[in-house]
Amino acid sequence: MSKFSKVAAGLVVLPIVAFAAPIFADNNGIGQIGQGDIYRVEDVTSNTAFADNITAACGDTVAFRVRVHNGGPDTLTNVVVAATLDQTSLTTSHGSQVSISADNNLHGATVTANAGVKTSQPTTATYISGSTELLNYSTTPGNENVIRNLPDGILNGGVNIGNIGPLTSDTEEVQFEAKLNCPTTPTTPPTTQTTPTTPTTPTPTTPTSTQLVNTGPGDIIGIFAAAVAVSTIAYRFVLSRRLARK
Repeated sequence: MSKFSKVAAGLVVLPIVAFAAPIFADNNGIGQIGQGDIYRVEDVTSNTAFADNITAACGDTVAFRVRVHNGGPDTLTNVVVAATLDQTSLTTSHGSQVSISADNNLHGATVTANAGVKTSQPTTATYISGSTELLNYSTTPGNENVIRNLPDGILNGGVNIGNIGPLTSDTEEVQFEAKLNCPTTPTTPPTTQTTPTTPTTPTPTTPTSTQLVNTGPGDIIGIFAAAVAVSTIAYRFVLSRRLARK
């Protein structure tokens, strides 16, 4: 190759290198929060496997878990994990959305994912205080270990888990639990039924009346006849006595 050709070739390469350098410089200090199937839920009471959507029973405890992975090239700083969960509605479907952000995520993006629980009867889902934990990630389910407990703020603005490096071994998980409350039936206190007392009606007292002798005309005639009869008998008695003396 002639000297001219070598010089020309060098001039062609130099501009390419000069323009390529700023492209890599723009990515300095940038990490990438992993996306995809990163948010799952399990029924702790029934010890089921984690899945995007599960079915649980009234009274069960469920655990929501999100995997935080950094695709690099640099460490993610001040990673914040936040989630939503309606704790007031009585329903058969409880959906939760998780969001992950960092100071230096690519394009300043926030990554989101969803998981849900269905129940056969309406329930309310209540966050269990003290249940939020930071775990190390394991490709073998059940081999995760608790790194540390996190404050109760994942449903209220999120929790800061610190920095996440770009290596697979740097991957971590955040988990919190909720209770599926059965609907409560208001209890009515037993009522003591009192048999009404039938009021006693006082028996009216019949006043005793003094019965007067009936002195009507018929009675007077009877009395007179009796007196005549008695007189007649007395007269005969006296007369018979006189005759006996003679």
